[in-house]
Amino acid sequence: MPVDNRLYDRMASSWWDEGGCLHILRGLNPARFGYMRRVLVEDLGIDPHGRKTLDVGCGGGILTEEFARLGCDVTGIDPSEKSIEAARAHARQEGLAIDYRTGTGEALPFPDAAFELAYCCDVLEHVNDVARVIAEISRVLEPGGLFFYDTINRTLRSKLVMIKLFQEWSWTSFMPPDLHDWRMFIKPEELTAILAGNGLQNQGLTGLTPAANPLQMALQTFRLLRARKRGKITYLEAASRLGLRESRDKSILFIGWARKAGGETEEIRAEEAERRYQEIQRGEVALQDSDDVFKEARTSTLASFLRTLTKFRNPPAKFRCPLAGVRRKLARGRRKLARVRHRRPSNGAKRLCRPFQPIQKGLCLLRSVGPSRSPLGKILLGPGNLSLDSWLVEPALIFGDSHK
Repeated sequence: MPVDNRLYDRMASSWWDEGGCLHILRGLNPARFGYMRRVLVEDLGIDPHGRKTLDVGCGGGILTEEFARLGCDVTGIDPSEKSIEAARAHARQEGLAIDYRTGTGEALPFPDAAFELAYCCDVLEHVNDVARVIAEISRVLEPGGLFFYDTINRTLRSKLVMIKLFQEWSWTSFMPPDLHDWRMFIKPEELTAILAGNGLQNQGLTGLTPAANPLQMALQTFRLLRARKRGKITYLEAASRLGLRESRDKSILFIGWARKAGGETEEIRAEEAERRYQEIQRGEVALQDSDDVFKEARTSTLASFLRTLTKFRNPPAKFRCPLAGVRRKLARGRRKLARVRHRRPSNGAKRLCRPFQPIQKGLCLLRSVGPSRSPLGKILLGPGNLSLDSWLVEPALIFGDSHK
């Protein structure tokens, strides 16, 4: 069944009505906005205040207002004039300064490189030309800008849940029958290929599923749908009780982010961070100036890597932590060197540890300025008593005196 996007004009009054159908999207915000905020603020160390941000397909502004409260300078665009009117009215009521405009994602009315951030959520499965929308988003993003997205996967499970249960079967349906068309859903590999073709390098991809296990999830979803069908709970309550969270399962919903190519390279940022660490180590940076240096270094690739490294001290499995393989190889090198500690390290041990010399160097530099309670440690590693000692391997032990 073809998608009828005119229903957003007919249902515009339900965007901020807790009993309205479109208000159900507010129940998804804790999961999807939580993911985007974590990537932006915690993983990348970016200060969102004042960042020029574009919401493509903003609707009634449910997600737009979240970014505005985060401190971003947000512009929202949507083809539904009545939805834009509802968004403007609610923004005025909340005292939020958001620039809402009417327009389509296929022809964004903005100059090139006008925004630092952009996101397109619950939209791509509704447009006829996904590639054109992505190309326009890439055009208005500045080099190095970030793009967040979420959409629905085209699988049998998504057809059962999103089409049959939510739209077609009379005893569970609660959405308009022409809200989604399964043929317009997008597989992750298709979307990442489109992103790459438009200069957007995909950096992260994860699924969104209810927190319960599959059997409990099926029973819980059925009960919520029946309760919603009988009018016992609101749309918002139904979405909130599902408790969506990040998951490896991308068979229904998935979310991710990409970076536009052409900005400052990762190597340059890493070299700059290392140079600043060395200045601190040599005492060339005065103590009263250190805070500014740390804030700049926090956004670097090396700093981000070190924070990630200490975050997963006990990874449960390799598929859950990309650094688990690194830790295993380092541990294997330690065990092998322990067996030959009485003699000169073999060439095999040197070859084993050689790929990790940059990691070793960065960790040694970080440890040289003090533990995690020092100003640098607090900024790079966050609060807590994490120690890097368990990650370090002494260079003299690995490479011998000849390495110095």
